[in-house]
Amino acid sequence: MAAQEENFHRAAKLLFVTPSSLSRRIHDLEIELGVALFERQQRRVYLTPAGRAYLHEVVRLLDMLDAANVRAKRAADGETGALNLAVNDTVMRHDVVSRALNRFSARYPNVELRLEPLTGPSLSEALVKRSADAAFLYTRPRDDLSFDFIQVATDRLLVALPRSHRLAKKSKVRLAEFKDDAFLWIPRASVPLIYDSLLAACRAGGLTPRITQTLMSESARVQLVSAGMGITFVFSSFTSYVREKVVLRPVEDLSLTMTLELAWLHGNSSATLHHFIETIESEAKKRPSVASLR
Repeated sequence: MAAQEENFHRAAKLLFVTPSSLSRRIHDLEIELGVALFERQQRRVYLTPAGRAYLHEVVRLLDMLDAANVRAKRAADGETGALNLAVNDTVMRHDVVSRALNRFSARYPNVELRLEPLTGPSLSEALVKRSADAAFLYTRPRDDLSFDFIQVATDRLLVALPRSHRLAKKSKVRLAEFKDDAFLWIPRASVPLIYDSLLAACRAGGLTPRITQTLMSESARVQLVSAGMGITFVFSSFTSYVREKVVLRPVEDLSLTMTLELAWLHGNSSATLHHFIETIESEAKKRPSVASLR
């Protein structure tokens, strides 16, 4: 202020201090720095070369401080930073999830979305270890109260068949019709709840599946189906990703559905996470509770 006004009296008035107090503070600063910042004349003061250099750095630091204040506020409001999401192969193709990710990125371009591909129990473990802010789960631990969650979508299971399969031209099929087929299945170690539920549902429909290979990746299983190496079950959200050599069919006597949820640790107050939850909720409302074939 003194440098701008070139007058200690006017600067002191603007700063609501006495001229003597301002003069003393500047004098103390000059002694501390060991340089003269001002050239004093009877009615005016002028910055010395050292004073001009000092003023330049002070202005630069004040600008940096203002920018830091803005960044801190934007981070507190959830508009900058990073959001770590644990996902699996199936979730990444889900229409609700893909729309939500696109919408969130467009609305919060300064938030880095970090997607960590995991499977089975590793998804919830990522939340406990805090390596993920939220995780998309089909099998959330129901007895664990440390998680908060919202429902994203409910998907039914469809059977994926090669186009050359004897039942591929039927609009609907039944479980018992596949008693002679080789099944590509999910590994129980990765998702025991889904594995057991699906196996029980098949047996209830008169089918004991002949499992020839287990693969966690839904897309990898469908790729093997297209190669004629067996058949498999996939989520109905997979319908837009089927290959030319594969058809999906609803199974009349398979009523098993799977609920996709977004889960996070209870008490996580991240504003960025809150914004993402709002985005997912908005997109989830646009989708029917159980996907139908297109």
